[in-house]
Amino acid sequence: MKTKRIISLLLSAVMVLGLLSGCGNHQPAITDPTQGTPQSTTQNIIQSTTQPPESQPVEPSAEERIRALDVPKLWKEELRYAAALGFPMHSLEQTEITGAEVAELLDVFVMNAAPDKLEAWKDMYPVLRKNSEPISRINLLGSVFLTVQFVGGAYVDYLIGVDSVDQRIGEKAAAEWDYISQELFGGAEAVGLFDLGDFGVDFLGTACSYYNIANKCLIDGEYPVAFDTSTDTFRFKENATYLDVLMAILRPMISVNKELFATVPTEETTALLDQADTLRENILNTESDWTLGEGGTVYYVSPNGDDRNDGLTPETAWRTLDKVNSATIRDHSYLGEDKDIIANLNTKEFPAYVWAVENPDLWAEFIPGDVVLFERGGIWRGQFIGAKGVTYSAYGEGAKPEIWGSPENGSGAEKWSLLEGTDNIWVFYRELQECGGILLNGETVAIKETPLWDTETQKWLTSEYLTEFCSAPLEDCYEFDVKTLDNLHFFSALEGIDQSISFACWGKLYLRCDAGNPGEVYDSIEFFSSSDGWGQGVLAPENGVLDNLCFRYLSSGVGTRSYATVQNCVVTWVGGIVQGYYANYDEGWCTVTRCGDGIAGGYRGSKVVNNYVSYCYDFGITVESSTWACLSEDGVPSHNILVSGNLVENCCGGVGMAAWDAFDAGIDMPLFENISIDSNFVMDTGKTWSHRGDYLKSYSYLSPIVINLNPGNSDIAVTNNILYDCWDIGALVNYQYYNGDDTAADFEGNTYVIHENAKAIYFYDIKENSDKIFYDADETLAQNISDVLGDSTATIHILDRAFHAGRQ
Repeated sequence: MKTKRIISLLLSAVMVLGLLSGCGNHQPAITDPTQGTPQSTTQNIIQSTTQPPESQPVEPSAEERIRALDVPKLWKEELRYAAALGFPMHSLEQTEITGAEVAELLDVFVMNAAPDKLEAWKDMYPVLRKNSEPISRINLLGSVFLTVQFVGGAYVDYLIGVDSVDQRIGEKAAAEWDYISQELFGGAEAVGLFDLGDFGVDFLGTACSYYNIANKCLIDGEYPVAFDTSTDTFRFKENATYLDVLMAILRPMISVNKELFATVPTEETTALLDQADTLRENILNTESDWTLGEGGTVYYVSPNGDDRNDGLTPETAWRTLDKVNSATIRDHSYLGEDKDIIANLNTKEFPAYVWAVENPDLWAEFIPGDVVLFERGGIWRGQFIGAKGVTYSAYGEGAKPEIWGSPENGSGAEKWSLLEGTDNIWVFYRELQECGGILLNGETVAIKETPLWDTETQKWLTSEYLTEFCSAPLEDCYEFDVKTLDNLHFFSALEGIDQSISFACWGKLYLRCDAGNPGEVYDSIEFFSSSDGWGQGVLAPENGVLDNLCFRYLSSGVGTRSYATVQNCVVTWVGGIVQGYYANYDEGWCTVTRCGDGIAGGYRGSKVVNNYVSYCYDFGITVESSTWACLSEDGVPSHNILVSGNLVENCCGGVGMAAWDAFDAGIDMPLFENISIDSNFVMDTGKTWSHRGDYLKSYSYLSPIVINLNPGNSDIAVTNNILYDCWDIGALVNYQYYNGDDTAADFEGNTYVIHENAKAIYFYDIKENSDKIFYDADETLAQNISDVLGDSTATIHILDRAFHAGRQ
């Protein structure tokens, strides 16, 4: 089969999957396998525990049978999970299995995944349930595929995307999937389980096959029906074994409940985690580090101050961010040459500037070398704009002073009202700027829905594609209805939006909360938003310093300018806003792009040192450049940059360095020079609230280190960093460059910690090798790190995984 045909079938398969009915996510009932069978399992299919007479040989226990198998050790942990769920282990050596036996095992799956649907499930597929013939692997796949669709919810939501094996199997798969038996699965369409649309029943084999290659297990990396690398085939025509069936059923269950498979730390990796804890504590408790410049003045800001004070002592401190920001407005360093812009400001979009206009006698005035100190323990809400050459730090005792982008705490029943015609869609009492996320009680994130704003129809459009992939064919889009929000999902209905930008727009915010009025249910509701049309987050000052400050709930993070230093700071719960909506009406596609890096570097001479960054929508820290930057300044735009000593955890990506447009175009001009990414600790990337459905981001994000280089760069070092694990579909290192040695980064002395069967390196040389290559965490990893990354002095730890019954 030709590649174009395969891709066409793939798209069709995904469209079919998008039409399948979704159901609630039911977590399996799990107990410790050493304590016996879980109470919720179907007793009539579980191996009897009655002791045989002494004259009869004692049957091996489930654990003994699992231990005796010649399979990877992680499979054995998965089989222990199966035993805990009530799957029989007495037939692990069985070389053939009938359709009726498969149906019994599928009953255990449904009983654990969606017990309320078990009785309805048992009425389906009577031919399969009575089948006494050995079942083939393609028919096994069909039975699992249809059962997963029946269960719905999270079991159909972890689509990863077809990978390179699709290009390898070609016509082999096409020849094999035709062997699926329509008779075994008769009635699927009639009962509304599987809507085949215009494709007809013959399409079932194709859809099942693409389900298989688009749903690798998020623990062991295997396809539901395993791929035979020796023959480049799934061996669909061969008869399935009992173990084949059990693993095909288990893998979607494991992917949905992967938190039950924790990594097992070694003595060495435990010491590394202790090191991370120590680093975090040190950053959180760092003493203020500032130097008064020649001729400079120290100013104090306190929540208990007064803007009419002189600000020269803690006792005569100023009070507001407006007062501090007015110095930047006064010298127009942020506005450039347009000195008349203040007179035309929109009061909703620029509250800081409105304050300055209304209080002309209270403006602050800074000069390079000044120091502004915020009182520790204080909290300020609003936009922060650093003035050129000024240092901002902390004074007093206690926690770092905090600056929050969230305009207010949304708690309070009076702040929310029901949308007419609903009993669970709540509308916030006032318009808010574009919002990327909402943190509830400091721990639960409400997820943003991102339909497309269509300028032609002047309507919000959505589709299943946008939900999963952030891009969609326009013909697949339909009008978005806020009443279809899932529980704890929200939507910002922005006003005045165009195709290029959203963060400077305001609109109503809708939140679905099934538990009742969110203002009553939650004591704390903070928005990842802003209140100023000029910026998305915090702007570090050119030639200045941000020291010992904490930034929370920003629509986007801390942006640096030339020769800015960000040190000893905390940046957390950041991002998720829509950067832009793009509709290509000629080609019929639309895209929604979101953003939210913690600390966005990339300007010449900037330093990002000893910061703690967590829970960011995109990267924790970036060093980014672009082709337009080359035209805005003489020479290399991103040079002499240091990223060192930072702790980044639970962000989508860790530390990223890229010029995305230049790389894609292969532009031969130096964008980076003398960049040092040194001694950072990056851990648990991808294991956070962002990009949960956007699995195609795995090639660009979800990695502790991402290096993406166009030609012409030099002196780029990635040294002495600790890269501690990442989400299963990412890679520990994402390394891409254009044409080899002259642009390659120097990796040296890094520590790599990754769990078994994970992707350790994603490598792509766009000119020399058009294939995107993954290197796994296996016995070849040390050699691959040396050969691919050039890190011959690396330290490597591969973590085992084990099933933990009852783990939450």
